[in-house]
Amino acid sequence: LSKVEKVKEMKGKIEESERNLKIQKRKREELNDSRNESSERAKKLQKLADAKETKKTLIAESEIFKQNDPLQMENALKEIEDVKKDIEILTDEIWGIKAFLVKKQGFSGKEVDKMMELKEDF
Repeated sequence: LSKVEKVKEMKGKIEESERNLKIQKRKREELNDSRNESSERAKKLQKLADAKETKKTLIAESEIFKQNDPLQMENALKEIEDVKKDIEILTDEIWGIKAFLVKKQGFSGKEVDKMMELKEDF
């Protein structure tokens, strides 16, 4: 297809889509007009709004309780202990490597600290 034919085809599709859009808007307006705005419907809509607000409040409250849940706290403490053990193991390994380099390889302690980028307070 040439560019002109493609443009004509696309314009036709656009026009068809615009017609469909107008038809759908008209149908929506007809449905809105035919809807009964009764007091019962208004009550139900108010009840729905209240329920949504209650749901938001309860979700917020459950988030607060979730943070203070004893089981969650226990799991967090276990994770902290596991991390502490891992850090202790890594620290021991670093000290072992440093000792090896100083004793067996003849480096000074300060050279090793500089190579391993260890701070003075390590």
